[in-house]
Amino acid sequence: MNERELKKIFERFYQSESGRVSARQGFGIGLNLCQALVKLHYGVIFAENRKDVQGSRFVVRLPLGNKHLKKEEMADGKPEEHLSLHGRVEEPAYFPVQEKGKRNPTHYRVLVIDDDEALRNFLQESLSVHYRVDVAADGMEGWQKALATLPDVVVSDVMMPEMDGFQLLKELKKNPNTNHIPVVLLTSKTELASRMEGLEQGADGYLNKPFSQDELDVLIANLISNRLRLKGKYSGSQEQEGKVKPLKVKNTDEILMERVMTVIDQNLGNPMLSVELLAKEVGMSRTQLHRRMKDITGLAVSDFIRNIRLRQAARLLKEKRLMITQVAYAVGFSSQTHFSTMFRRQYGMTPTEYAETGEKASEDTEVTGTGTKHPDEA
Repeated sequence: MNERELKKIFERFYQSESGRVSARQGFGIGLNLCQALVKLHYGVIFAENRKDVQGSRFVVRLPLGNKHLKKEEMADGKPEEHLSLHGRVEEPAYFPVQEKGKRNPTHYRVLVIDDDEALRNFLQESLSVHYRVDVAADGMEGWQKALATLPDVVVSDVMMPEMDGFQLLKELKKNPNTNHIPVVLLTSKTELASRMEGLEQGADGYLNKPFSQDELDVLIANLISNRLRLKGKYSGSQEQEGKVKPLKVKNTDEILMERVMTVIDQNLGNPMLSVELLAKEVGMSRTQLHRRMKDITGLAVSDFIRNIRLRQAARLLKEKRLMITQVAYAVGFSSQTHFSTMFRRQYGMTPTEYAETGEKASEDTEVTGTGTKHPDEA
């Protein structure tokens, strides 16, 4: 190896140019992990070109004995007691990326799909610092897990048995239950045609191997952040003056909301409009609809329906063309008492008071599932 490579080969994801002729090239993880393990034992590791014969050698130097180790660094009992069920050390320091901080996974879920066990395990360990991580060994298994868990982001290899990354991407994007999930493709293919194929099929990110772990972390965080920005857009807190139907949209979340709003618009005066009816009309199960709506709007489906009804009721009251009882029935409330209670919780005044003043008491208050309590109810 040239001297330049000798200084870089212990960097994570670095690949030697001389090793690219192999059929199954490495991912630049092994030597980085070796270095981490050696450092845990207060040793040093380095590589050098041999002078007597052709080739290179790797040297590991470890201090003798255990006097240099702290008490908490010494293992108690038999070594196998410190192994996980998968035969891997569970200490976070085994994977250097976790040395940056303690494990603090969020509720967001990432699905990693790769047929290379070493890379799959590495990504599972490194990403689990911040996310709940599921793994799959091929595209078919990944497709089934995506349907079962509905992850927030999918990170998938392209070249896999059973179902490759492009086929998996196509299945995810054409299924109404998974087409909202961002997909990041990992591949050793560098041709423009290969990248274009993934992007044209709806890939949200594309990283060539070897890739930077930091780049993957930032990409996943940005994809989740972009999804969060859509939350509340259809929560009922935005104005629905003069319309219930949404604008024409292209985003997959907005496509779902368009279908939801169409059903609500058609059944606004129907007191039988429920979560079950809405789920049936949009072609999803109650559980799937609840998760998607909660993810997009931050509200339960029933709260979302009620907020839309109350918004429409406020508009009708402001026009002063109908009696309060007629307004209640027009927006799907079968009980005027229940309507008045819900209206007061959201707007801070009774329907009668609202009709008389024509003012919106909580215009600047974000509508939530619990509503805004009247001062007398606090």
